[in-house]
Amino acid sequence: MFLSISRNNSVIKFAKNPLLMTIIAMIFFQSKKLPNKRVELYDIATETFLDNWVRVRFQENSKFKDKGTILEILPHIAFEIHSRSNKGLIEEHVFKEEFIKLYQEVNGVDLLLAKKEFVEFKEFLEKYTGFFYRKDIEGDLYGFVHLTFEEYLAALELKSKWDLNLISLENYVFDARWSEVLRLAIANIKISNKGISGRVKATNFITDILNVKDCFSEFYRLLQLVLLILIDDVEINNDLKSEIIDKYCLILKNHDEKSLIQSFSKIFGEIVYSIYRDAFLDKFEELIKSENDENLLINIYQILIFNSKNKFIFNFIQKLIHTYKQEKYFFKAFIKIGFEIRNSFKEKFLIKLFDNLLKNDENIDEKFANTISHFISIHNIRNVGIEGLVNKINSVTNKYLKEKYLIIIIQEFNFREKDLILTKIELINDTDIKERLKTIINFLSGDNKNNDFFRNYNMYSYQEKNILTKSDKLESIWDFENLEVIHINDALIEKLKQNDESFSNEMKKNIYNLYGEKLSNKIEIYLNYANRNEIFNFFGWKNFSFKNLKNNPKELSKFALIEYTHNLTDGRKNFNKEEEKYLHDYYENKEFFNNLEPYIKFIILKELKIVIDENLILECYNLMNKFEKRERESLYNLLFEYLNPFNI
Repeated sequence: MFLSISRNNSVIKFAKNPLLMTIIAMIFFQSKKLPNKRVELYDIATETFLDNWVRVRFQENSKFKDKGTILEILPHIAFEIHSRSNKGLIEEHVFKEEFIKLYQEVNGVDLLLAKKEFVEFKEFLEKYTGFFYRKDIEGDLYGFVHLTFEEYLAALELKSKWDLNLISLENYVFDARWSEVLRLAIANIKISNKGISGRVKATNFITDILNVKDCFSEFYRLLQLVLLILIDDVEINNDLKSEIIDKYCLILKNHDEKSLIQSFSKIFGEIVYSIYRDAFLDKFEELIKSENDENLLINIYQILIFNSKNKFIFNFIQKLIHTYKQEKYFFKAFIKIGFEIRNSFKEKFLIKLFDNLLKNDENIDEKFANTISHFISIHNIRNVGIEGLVNKINSVTNKYLKEKYLIIIIQEFNFREKDLILTKIELINDTDIKERLKTIINFLSGDNKNNDFFRNYNMYSYQEKNILTKSDKLESIWDFENLEVIHINDALIEKLKQNDESFSNEMKKNIYNLYGEKLSNKIEIYLNYANRNEIFNFFGWKNFSFKNLKNNPKELSKFALIEYTHNLTDGRKNFNKEEEKYLHDYYENKEFFNNLEPYIKFIILKELKIVIDENLILECYNLMNKFEKRERESLYNLLFEYLNPFNI
């Protein structure tokens, strides 16, 4: 049984609950195998649950001993519960009304008999099945033993209503609570409609979903729902399948919003286990072979890299890169992906790809190459020690990685281990790297640092200079202890301009980052850098734009949006409890709040868990396309996260 569960993704999800695991054990005990498809598992689980509880607990004569009769009534009740309550509960009088109405309609009996049957049915459910029962001892609230059964039975009813043209899908497709019900409803079509009729009905159902009007069409919510439906191996005709895959790829070509690509990546991670995997991969390969649209190719690689822990997908990535020389697009996607996924790649694999890229592209952009080397060099770098870093320098051939490992040694330098480090550095094969490292380490641990810095200034690479004027290294070089750091560095920066104005600007930025809390003109400095696409977001600058909205709401608002959504898409919490206080203050000050930008109101209401008015949502949505690229993407990500009901 363990092997049957572990090799089936649908069964694994089902087995996480103790009650559902018990039902799986019953199914396996009776048939010695488990179904491959989730909906089949739900179907068998429901019948098994009823079969066993009825057989074991009920010995009297009653029409409700027949599970077929029960399954004729319960889907309607489940649908009503799911429509009325997000807690999975229904009041006894509503339960009674719905039962009587349905029972009379199905059996053609009078009201008195229907009422009598309700009493028997309720007693039967409470005493013998354990499937649907009173949830509060003293009250009159009823519900199913588990949400799984409520959703599955509601799906049966929704499918019946769709068959009879009794429902409007627009009332369900954008509601997160109904996504599972819709998926089960369409997946169940194959069970109740064998042969080609099942494929035709599923095709029609999905077409009806795609034809629903979405006021927020740029978030592609209908397509996401349809993709989730396909995950359950719902069979549709080839024309619709091709249309769906083409739409998916067209979005990858025309969009690069992080929230959208992340959502599509997660959905593809489920498609990988479905019958549609090869159709998607064939389309990806076709596009990689024939297209030269950079955005499309980067997004395809992002989606593949996001799911590269799957061995089949990892091998597919290797095949694409080898066949079509796609190292450049691989790395452009790689640097956009989160740390955890990047770190799953073996360092040797990445270095080999990087070497091939340098060999195939002699005119590679220096900034791009440095970025690649940065991500490779920090790859699994923890706890390797000075000896490990020296070995890395000796083991690589390309100059970018050598430089990055050199920088890491500088960053990790400990004054107490100077002699040990200098001894290990002697083992470096590259004479230039070795001599530069020795000079820098002696410089960092020596006296008269200011004079040494200027005397040796021109020997350092840009990266080395940047490291030497950052963080704790800045303090160790200049011995800064108080506010005078700002005045000292004003003089230093002026002196540096004589040699390298671009670097002096970088040094100034590092100083502001470190000592921002001590500055009197913080807003001016913040806006200066923010307008150059550099948002300070650490030390004293975190949430700076939000904290200072009252001082300059007009200019700080868009940067508050950018910072907020950057944290949001990276999965970081924006505000701690202390910081939430000023959000409350903004909200309570109605005159101030009402004059804020719509998207700032949106963020405040969202963080305070206050219902957001639909008009405000529409106002933000309409504003989105009036923004410049950076602000537009930030507002897109904010609205997408809020309006997208299909988080996996």
